[in-house]
Amino acid sequence: MQRFTSKTSQLKNLIIDNIKSGYFLPGDKLPAERELVDKYPISRIIAQNALRELAEAGIINRTRRKGSFVSDTARDIIARMEDMEHAGKILKVGVILRQRLFNNNIYDYFFRIFVDNLPPRTSVKFYFHDYPRKDIYASDNIDILIIDDGFHDEEISILDGLKSEKVILFRESENYNFAAPDNFRGGQLAGKYLTGKGHRRVACFQFREGYSDTELQLRARGIQRGVITSGGEVVPVPILSVSEVYSTRASVEFLFAKDPDFTAISALTDHMAMKICEVLFAMGHRIPEDISVIGYDDIFFASRMRTPLTTIRQPWGGIVRRLIESITQYLDTGKIDIREKIVPEVVERSSVRTLCCPTENNK
Repeated sequence: MQRFTSKTSQLKNLIIDNIKSGYFLPGDKLPAERELVDKYPISRIIAQNALRELAEAGIINRTRRKGSFVSDTARDIIARMEDMEHAGKILKVGVILRQRLFNNNIYDYFFRIFVDNLPPRTSVKFYFHDYPRKDIYASDNIDILIIDDGFHDEEISILDGLKSEKVILFRESENYNFAAPDNFRGGQLAGKYLTGKGHRRVACFQFREGYSDTELQLRARGIQRGVITSGGEVVPVPILSVSEVYSTRASVEFLFAKDPDFTAISALTDHMAMKICEVLFAMGHRIPEDISVIGYDDIFFASRMRTPLTTIRQPWGGIVRRLIESITQYLDTGKIDIREKIVPEVVERSSVRTLCCPTENNK
């Protein structure tokens, strides 16, 4: 399984290996930054950072307007660094998930990839807690905490013994590092996809006042924005919670009673889409011949439904890469700096029908 390492570390290791092998001897001049950029697929800032970090370690000496030279003690320093690395402590990563996610197959898949790609000298522990437990993480000597998006900043703030720069969230935050799916953009993709397939009247769910799941609200708003900006019309379906759709057929019946001319439904989750399809089949409707349905998440069952579900796939691969890069960054520098939203993608299957040619806006 491939392991992710920062480009700065890769360049540093390459230079160190060349010094160890004798390719570069004490006093030899190293290639200049521009030469490194021309030779390897790296940016100028990567070359600058690698040379700066080697100089800080004493492996090279840098002289203004003359260049970078291998120090007389470079090989001794490298040997000491390797001894320290072999004897060094293990970086401990803790992952906090709500207990409700214990059987979530998306998270199971996500963290299998995450664990398989952890850099050396790193271990991971999973905690299934409904609220953070500072005492447990402290006793386990956890260095970095990765926290499920179900926790609010107020709940996380009780971890006052853990610096905020050592916390990574799965949702956007002003106070903490994060690597998160961009659920608003994902919703827009769903709305634009449906209008691009010719669906001009799209049923979209709207939460009533008081619903607290910000990420699902972002999906709902994104879907509506995508439909409207692409020239479609939103047929609103007010709900208080996702469970209303899971447990009854009331929302779908409401749709047909209010506006039977809609041609597509954009669900907020794949589980919601599965229930909607079940209700539509029970009412005698065909998917997608009569009604098109798009989901969100791309769970395991989405491709295995009676009518395979077109959906929005969460960018778990991109999030794993950013998490691994951040942990590698911490191993290299003792710091984490990640604040990034990653855009999902449309996975096209059989549950959405094309009514006309795509508009210019959606090609």
